[in-house]
Amino acid sequence: MQQIGLDAPKKLVADTSVKKGKPDPEGYEVGARLLGISPKDAVVFEDSVNGVVAGCAAGCTVVGVLTSTHEDKLREAGAKYVIKDFTQVQISHANGLVITLDI
Repeated sequence: MQQIGLDAPKKLVADTSVKKGKPDPEGYEVGARLLGISPKDAVVFEDSVNGVVAGCAAGCTVVGVLTSTHEDKLREAGAKYVIKDFTQVQISHANGLVITLDI
């Protein structure tokens, strides 16, 4: 998170927070609820097929990250965007939170 200019999260969803793990969307649904937002308003960064499937099933916008899975597999799982790593992500807080992908 620090690599892209974000502080450590104040709210965290861990495996003990949910009954079902990925590819079930429960983790992302719980996370959105903790943040007080709709999953439709969440952006998920995932490097696994099961994570992409979970994020998509929750209704989030999913960005695949090419750290462990080939781009084709991430896209087939539903990733809307794919980045090589987090150096392609820019975060701005000037007028609300703005996430820019250099893709």
